[in-house]
Formats: sequence, structure tokens, C-alpha cells
Amino acid sequence: AWPAFSRVSGELLFDRNTMDIRNAQARLWGVELSKVNGNIRELRKPVLKIDGEARGPAADLLRFVNSSPVGGWTNNALRATTVSGAAELKLALELPIGELERSTVQGAVQLVGNDVRLTRETPLLADAKARVAFSHKGFSVAGATARVLGGNATFDGGTQQDGGLRFNGQGVASAEALRGAPELGALARLAASASGQTPYRLALGFVRGHS
Repeated sequence: AWPAFSRVSGELLFDRNTMDIRNAQARLWGVELSKVNGNIRELRKPVLKIDGEARGPAADLLRFVNSSPVGGWTNNALRATTVSGAAELKLALELPIGELERSTVQGAVQLVGNDVRLTRETPLLADAKARVAFSHKGFSVAGATARVLGGNATFDGGTQQDGGLRFNGQGVASAEALRGAPELGALARLAASASGQTPYRLALGFVRGHS
């Protein structure tokens, strides 16, 4: 189910067999929604089309993904993800009122220097900058940057045809940072006797939230 919004305000206009929502605002946990506009063009067969913008804690935006149908559409791949800082969201929904299982969504989240950890088994992506585009079919990340394992890294990826997730990245890691990343297990232990930095490439896949 979609989570309930609070503090909803705006114009709601009915004209014969149509309905319009104009310049509405609302709140979802710590997230403020604005510039929300929508319409139903045929009330006898109502399909609500609505779009808007949101700003607030990135953790609450992630909570929205995981507690709404969007989480199911991505096979709950982000249920173990944590994120800090604020973020911005643009969202467009099409909701057949009598058949909500046929709902569709398109949107994008802008990360502007957030700290992100995809799972407990993966290293922290510090100061992450990225545009995360998503829909009812999944999501994608392109041209993202972050500080990872003591160096700068770039990465991209998203939902695959089998419903899993795959990310590709490259960067530079330092031996000191590897030693301080116990989530990497054997690799962190191997770095105990190493020094300096090394470039790397990696491919990381998730199936139902597990790497």
C-alpha cells in the first residue's frame, strides 16, 4: 500500500466529469512535498495522474521506496540500504483508482553529497553524488561519484531483466582504508600487510537485497 500523507493542502476542482488538483502541498514523515498537480479526466473510470517534487531527509525518501509498491517492484533490493543527509525527489504517478495494482510511477532522486551503504556487507559510499532514476520497472544510476575505501570512485548500475541489481564501479583504494573495512572480510585481512594505493574495478550484484 502507499503510505498516507499528512498536512495536505491545495486546490481541488471539479468540472462536470473531471477533477483537477492544483499546486497542492503535503508532508510524508520528514519530507515536504510541493508543486503537486494532477487530474482525473473521466470520473466514471477514474485514473489519477499526479506529479510533484519533494525535499527532505534521504532516509525518509528511502523509507518511502521500501514501504510503498516501489519496494516490491525492485524486489526489495534496497531494504538493507542506509543513507544520511538530505535529498530531492521528483515523482509522477498514474493510479487507476479501481485497479491500484496497475499503478505506474516515474521519478528521480538527486543525491548531493550523501553517505550511502547499500548493505551491511558493502563499503560506505561517502559524499555520494548521483541521480537515481526509477519507475515501476526498477531503477538506474548513471555517472555517480563517491569516496570509497580511501579514494575517489565512479559507478553506475541498476535493475536487471531478471529483477536483480547490478552495479559496476572503478576507483582507487588505499591499504589503510581496506584494513578499516571489516565488512570486506578476507580482503580486509589481506590488507593488514599491505601499504599504498591500488586501482580497482568491481561488479556487484544483488538478488532480493543480498549481494
